[in-house]
Amino acid sequence: KTPLLDTAVSSTTVTSGKDCPANVILDNAKSLHSRDRGEKDPVSSQNCFVQAFQQLREKDSLVYRCLTSSDRVFQTSFVGESGIDAGGVYREAMSRIVEDLFSEHFDLLLLCPNAQQQVHSNMDKYIPNPQHIGSKLVREMFEFIGKLMAVSVRTKLYLPFEFPPIVWKKLVGEDVGLEDFMAMDAIACKQVEAVRAWDLETVDPSKLRFEHQGSDKVERELVPGGKNKAVTCENRVDYCDAVVAARLNEFNEATR
Repeated sequence: KTPLLDTAVSSTTVTSGKDCPANVILDNAKSLHSRDRGEKDPVSSQNCFVQAFQQLREKDSLVYRCLTSSDRVFQTSFVGESGIDAGGVYREAMSRIVEDLFSEHFDLLLLCPNAQQQVHSNMDKYIPNPQHIGSKLVREMFEFIGKLMAVSVRTKLYLPFEFPPIVWKKLVGEDVGLEDFMAMDAIACKQVEAVRAWDLETVDPSKLRFEHQGSDKVERELVPGGKNKAVTCENRVDYCDAVVAARLNEFNEATR
């Protein structure tokens, strides 16, 4: 795989072009002040990820393929901090951008339910926040994340993009299934399987309706009028299948 990847990187690398090389200036103080004000959403936050996104969003796509040296795509600097970018400043800047992306202080992404509840597996992984799906700005931010992944590979930084398997599978077009639901939200997955088995020691049918709670803890109907449709022994399989499908597809737009 490595020779194939190296060939792909080499064949798509450029050394000049429109907007090349891009200059990214990060302001750590602005990022910290924004966090202290509780600005967590993609519109109001001024963390380093958002700063980089704002500076690069209108740039030509060539800037992500233009190497200014053997290991850098952008020229980077920090406001009020001296330093010549011989590579170390670039690596620090890229690390800060990714750290601010995978952070409890920024809700473009959420800790997956297993991480929130500290159970099963993937207890440090993040998923796209379903509440933001549908926003044009957020769509552009997810595209930017993809470009940062490519930059990380191109410049051999291999930064920690902390996603669970379900996200990676969707990005490469692999099928997802119950094991991916379990790896993301083990408690909800086990509850669904208890309903499927109609385990009345675990399940209280009187409380079940055709709705589900997403990774963002928001209740959503599985069918029109679902909040008024009771789950019964006869329709429980339809209910369980609908919950699994909803959870496996709740952030499709972010991974297209």
